[in-house]
Amino acid sequence: MNDRIRRKVRNFQQVLHAAYPTVTDPRLTKLGRRALRSVASWRYATGIYDFPIELKVINKLFPIAVPRSKDSDA
Repeated sequence: MNDRIRRKVRNFQQVLHAAYPTVTDPRLTKLGRRALRSVASWRYATGIYDFPIELKVINKLFPIAVPRSKDSDA
């Protein structure tokens, strides 16, 4: 994969994980879950995944535990 496609996939993953945060993360409060969903919902609904700057900011306040697979390029 080239860098452009990797960036698109990472941006999509960030929007997806914020729109549907995992319920198994004990550190994420109800407030954090609502904040992530509300910020990401318009992006997910419209399909605009490029430059999710507001998600990066809110992810600093409410970090998400993102499951990774063994073959992930993280």
